[in-house]
This record gives sequence, structure tokens and C-alpha cells, in this order.
Amino acid sequence: MNGKCCAAVLAAAALAALSASAELNVIKIDEADRYGPASELSGVTYVDSYERDLFYAVDDKQDALCRLYIKFYDDGRIDGDAWAGDEVALENSKGVDVEGCAFDPASGNVWVSQECLSKTTRSLIREFNPANGAELRSAPVPVILNQSAENYSLEALTISGDGLTMWTCNEESLMCDGELSAKDAGSVVRLTNYLLLRDHGRAEVMV
Repeated sequence: MNGKCCAAVLAAAALAALSASAELNVIKIDEADRYGPASELSGVTYVDSYERDLFYAVDDKQDALCRLYIKFYDDGRIDGDAWAGDEVALENSKGVDVEGCAFDPASGNVWVSQECLSKTTRSLIREFNPANGAELRSAPVPVILNQSAENYSLEALTISGDGLTMWTCNEESLMCDGELSAKDAGSVVRLTNYLLLRDHGRAEVMV
């Protein structure tokens, strides 16, 4: 994302989710100018810690994870500036397309989804240490998810507040599920659910 920060999207989505209306009405609340070393932010995740203004975001051009500071006010407004802290290169990620990220409240690590850019790369979900970018391990990705069209695989990633469930989704229809979406037709995507079974803070990942 260039220029305006994705914080406005976050706030709007949160407000829409809380709405009692059956219709999904996305309302723009506020926006902030982002500054700092980050160039192309993709996924963003809130860090549930004493630093209540802290988010992590993946930079899909630099293959890195950066700290993003966004101050929200109680009425939904955002401070005029969003500051991107120093970026940390993600180990073994050079040249791949990192897209989604999700903070794991139990371990303090960050999970990152990787998109399939070509037939020679695979869709991956990996766990990283946000302090130094070290790759810790991978989650098992169902083989069928590698039947994605190029640059249309794993995009979204999120973890529940209790840290026990992780979700991902492909961006567009798998080749075995039909055609890509068009202006007059949608496409089929697959939601994949992971259970994070905890043992002394470490999660056994089951799909």
C-alpha cells in the first residue's frame, strides 16, 4: 500500500463487524499518512501487548516484516501519522511474495502466508521470530492449495484472539475449482482452518 495507511481499512472493518445491520456497510472513519522505511505493505496484524498502538506488517517488495505504530482514539479516529519502524528481513523469503501475516498471542511470533508466484514456488505458511526474522517452522499446507493460478494463492491470514485457531484463504479460484473471477462472475475460494494445539507455549499445527 502506498501513501495512505491501511489503518483506515482496519478501523472501518472493525466498525462494520460490530454493526447489528444485516447489510455490510463499510464506513470510512479516518486515515493516516505513513512514513518510514517500508515501501509496499501487504498484510497487517495487531499485536495484543502493552504496546497497544503496535502492529506488524509484511512488506512484500522487501520480503520483510516491519513494526507499524498507529494510534487509535476511543471514537475511532486515527492520529494523523502512522510510523513504520525498522524492517526485519524474513529468512528464506528473498524473491517470494509474502502477503498475509498474523500475530500469535501465545508465542509472540508472527505467521506469514506466501503466495505462489510461479510453478516453481509453493504456497507456504511459516512462523517467524519478529525480533530477528528467523524462520521457525512451517504449517502444513494442503496439497490441493498448490493448484492455484500464478500469483493467486494464499493471501489472507488471521489468528483468533485466544491463539488457538488460524485461518487462511486463497485469493482466487484454484484451477480445479473453476475460472478466475470477472466483473460479472465470482469465483470459488477455500477457507482453510488450522488448530494450534498448545504445549508449553509451542503450537502443534493441525489442518
